[in-house]
Amino acid sequence: MTRTKLFTGALMALILPALVALSTPADAKRKRTSRRAKITGKVNINTAKIRQLTLLPRIGKSTAKRIVAYRAKRRFGAIRDFMRVKGIGKSTFLKAKKHLSVRGPNTLRKLKSKRTKRNKRTKSNRRPTKRRKARCRC
Repeated sequence: MTRTKLFTGALMALILPALVALSTPADAKRKRTSRRAKITGKVNINTAKIRQLTLLPRIGKSTAKRIVAYRAKRRFGAIRDFMRVKGIGKSTFLKAKKHLSVRGPNTLRKLKSKRTKRNKRTKSNRRPTKRRKARCRC
């Protein structure tokens, strides 16, 4: 075998495992949680204000403005008419469907998060910290 073949074989043996490790992040298995607030209730899409519409999943401020502009031209007869608004497709409609109505009051609101208060640690009840080894800064 020539030196170049040996060199490329050794190089590939070193580089391939590193590339595989970089391509699959370690935190890829973590469950992704939604940052949007949890909501409850229903919103009447014929009378709701922009702020109430933005509480719906996948509906931002610009989409809420489009809903209000569409509603000014013609009222929503059924909740499936919601998909006639530009920017609202089937997937957005399906996510927001359980919170939509065309009659009745707006009862949509955010649920309060259940955060627990953490005890502040004082010097006397702190956990012992691990001592770090001094690094050589050669």
